[in-house]
Parts: sequence; C-alpha cells; structure tokens
Amino acid sequence: RVMLSAMMSLTLIGLAGCLYAPLDGVWFWVVVLGLGQGGAFSIALTLLAVRARDAPTAAQLSGMAQGVGYTLAALGPLLVGVLHDLFQDWQVAGLFLGLVGAGAMAAGLGAGRDLYVGDAATGV
Repeated sequence: RVMLSAMMSLTLIGLAGCLYAPLDGVWFWVVVLGLGQGGAFSIALTLLAVRARDAPTAAQLSGMAQGVGYTLAALGPLLVGVLHDLFQDWQVAGLFLGLVGAGAMAAGLGAGRDLYVGDAATGV
C-alpha cells in the first residue's frame, strides 16, 4: 500500500506539474508522471496475482479487472477531448484526470488490503 501511494502521488504530482508548472521544466514533470504511471501499472498487475489463492481465481480476477479497466481506459481520451471542446480549456480536463487518479488510488488502497478474493469470511 505504501508503494502504491507513492506511485499514485508521483502520478498526481507529475500531472499537476504538466498542467501548472512553467513549460521550461515540462520534461521533469513528464518523467515524474511516467515513473508514477509505470510503477502503478506494475503494482496493479501484481495485485491481480497476490489477491488470489489459486491460478483459476487469478485468471478470473485478471480477466474481469483488465476487461473493465481497458474498456474504461479507452474512454479516457474521448472524455478528455470532449471536456476540452466544451470548456475550451485544459484545466477542466486536468481536474478530471486528477479525480480519476484519486479514484484509482482509493481503489488500489482497497485492493492492497491483506485479503484474498473469494474468501467467504472477507466478503470480497
């Protein structure tokens, strides 16, 4: 959970830097954003394996999470473009991306609990 918090914090800080910092330092903010996103993606894939007790459960969890995740992710660029067209500004789109990042962090912290998918006692 600590690593996930660190990666999502890097992602949100990098996004804020790309949106609000002077353009002279944009490469720094892009690197921070990339480190956060790459690390968070790796942790997300790892959680799929460590939250299942056996291979069939891991496969089902992976199929569900990746199917839903990639479908929602495919809508992201469209929604950002629509927000930019509606408001003629990147600030609203940036706020949307920040909210998505905060939601991803909350979901990741929930997934990072020391519980297994499919356990009757956990209700997960």
